[in-house]
Amino acid sequence: MASSVKRLQEAAKQLEWILSSRLSSDVLRKSATKLLRNGRQPWVFALHLLRRLDESAVRPDLISFGAAQDTLAHSKHSSAWQHALAVLVEVQLRRLSVDAALMAVAIHACRQRWRQAFALLADATRRSLFSDVARSSSILACGVALQWRRALAILTDSSTSAHRIPCSAATYSSAMCAMESATQWQHALEILRLAIEEVSPDVVLFSAGISATEAAGGRWQHALQLMQDAKGWQIQVNVVMLSAALSALEKGSQWHSALSLMTSFQGPVDAIACNAAVNACKQGTSWELALHFASGATRHGYNAAAQSLATCHFWQRPAV
Repeated sequence: MASSVKRLQEAAKQLEWILSSRLSSDVLRKSATKLLRNGRQPWVFALHLLRRLDESAVRPDLISFGAAQDTLAHSKHSSAWQHALAVLVEVQLRRLSVDAALMAVAIHACRQRWRQAFALLADATRRSLFSDVARSSSILACGVALQWRRALAILTDSSTSAHRIPCSAATYSSAMCAMESATQWQHALEILRLAIEEVSPDVVLFSAGISATEAAGGRWQHALQLMQDAKGWQIQVNVVMLSAALSALEKGSQWHSALSLMTSFQGPVDAIACNAAVNACKQGTSWELALHFASGATRHGYNAAAQSLATCHFWQRPAV
């Protein structure tokens, strides 16, 4: 909180210095907007900047409004999305030309408000301002609210505007995450198959697919198959994929497979992956392996190992 206030005060001082300089309005506007874009400014500074530009008779332009809206859209403050929409309305009231980028950012600002995001996407489509970024943000918003059917409808929309712009890997990933949130793992795998046909598959897509199988209660067979498919596409398995697959195997009580997967992994592991492997050891009452895997993680790994030892009744073993 203190650091945020300090950044706000420093940014406000820099803005006043810019506005007090004897430069043309165009240069002042660009300098002020650059100040907003360059730093991690608090969201309230975006509103302050627009107000001060107006008071200084500089008048914010579309770029200034866009920078302010972008700052608001990426803020986690509960009311920032409302201000982002207010900026969009202000742009239209000033008869500035709203573009696809501005609409996409407004939709992103509503990532916790799926109804508003859905309505904005419909408005963007109607005004020929549809973009893949807007589509992806709308899908994410629906996923947060567990509106998986609407997310699926957005992804498969065959209207003229939507059909003309192909989905990116990021959009497919957003749709799979929406399916994961609602434990719709079958749909997530269908989307993955569609994505593989349309775009170059990557680690993000396969990670989303494996996570969906894990979230659905540990569909471990599908998780293992996806790990194999990823290798077939020459995709380097990372720790995110590993952790999701291990969790799926753990939930499916497939501790032998989990340990085999863990020991065959070549890269560094984190506490999440280590904990999944330790928990698998707990299921197989293998306290030695629990300690082995915990030794490669942080204190969280040791906590999981301690639980494993307690379950296996080896709590009296000497520390190693």
